[in-house]
Amino acid sequence: MARPSYGAATQSRSRILFTVLLDYANEELETEESSIEVLRPQIQTHWQSERRLIVRTKVRFLEALTKLVYSPLSADQIKESLRRFEDYLGILEDNRPNRGGSEVWHFQQFVDTIYAWKQDYFPITPTQRQQLNYVLGQVALRALAQSETRFRLPYSFVQQAFGNEIDLMPLALQLGWLNQVSTTSGEKVYAFYHSSFQEYFAAQAIDDWHFFFENFAIFQSHWREVIFLWLGRTDLAIAQKESFIQALLNFDDRCGGFYTHRAFFLAVSGLSEFPQSQNADQLLTGLIQHRFSSETLAPVREAARIALLQTDRQTAIAKLEQFVCSTPDVFARWTAAYTLGKTLDYGNSHAVDALIEVLNTIENTMLRLNVCAQLERINPGNRVAFETLQSILITTESETFQRKRRTF
Repeated sequence: MARPSYGAATQSRSRILFTVLLDYANEELETEESSIEVLRPQIQTHWQSERRLIVRTKVRFLEALTKLVYSPLSADQIKESLRRFEDYLGILEDNRPNRGGSEVWHFQQFVDTIYAWKQDYFPITPTQRQQLNYVLGQVALRALAQSETRFRLPYSFVQQAFGNEIDLMPLALQLGWLNQVSTTSGEKVYAFYHSSFQEYFAAQAIDDWHFFFENFAIFQSHWREVIFLWLGRTDLAIAQKESFIQALLNFDDRCGGFYTHRAFFLAVSGLSEFPQSQNADQLLTGLIQHRFSSETLAPVREAARIALLQTDRQTAIAKLEQFVCSTPDVFARWTAAYTLGKTLDYGNSHAVDALIEVLNTIENTMLRLNVCAQLERINPGNRVAFETLQSILITTESETFQRKRRTF
């Protein structure tokens, strides 16, 4: 079975980004200091609307390639990173069944690579590696739970977090997982290689889903990525993840539903890392209802729009295809079809067919013109849109439409 693809547009953007990175590797950019300013607009231009892994990778690539991190990569390591870029594009194409969660797969690959790169300089046994990963998880978890030392960790805090494993701290520094970033009041301050890796290690340290309900971490933004990384772990029992999703789905705030909706949309977004959840169908059905129902309050509809972009794309596409083919609500079908064909799966045939059906159902001329315009956007050259527009321009007596006809 062929791997699902996000289409030519995504592949084109991938090639552009890859070319920019290769330009750097080939020393075609003038200076390291200016490189970040050259790379950033290119990446922002071509990826600003993408949610997938590559977006959250861009800062790490920028920092590594321009040597703005405290443990910079060598030229050979940069070239190896670029060779691995094909794997990252594979994640973007969302070959999820083989990877078990794109975010975690990516981080694990990066962690394995760092250990491999450093092995010749700082030999480490499998047991030491396991111990170090464990203690880094404890440090990361305790840091994120603090309000003042979340990403900048004083030595006293690090020492306490390492506990009896403090002898592993020099190894963490040598490998670059921790780096000294400043000195405050005479005390050294450390930070993880990147905040994303702090979130990754923290997610590895959480064994029980109840943790996320303690102090309502599910409603705190700095835990959001940790939750997604936790859901993407392949070493956790499926039952743990299902229980967490179910708890979010059943959450009742008893105060008007504000937090109930937030918990629900968090569960929906979490499907991006746990698409095989048995609650996926129920979650997507509810999401589509919130997103496209005319009775939904505007703030809830906007939250649903964002969650739809963040959830598992293939599952969302399949569910929207069912919706646009079955809903009796013409306007819901219209907006859902346009979202499906323009945002989630450009040119989707079900979306095109649904818009054509809407076009043949409504009678208002201005609305029909809008549908024609949307059909042209998602299916350029669509014959039905062209013929409908031509018919409208010919038969409409309005002077405004006649002017449009003369310029058509």
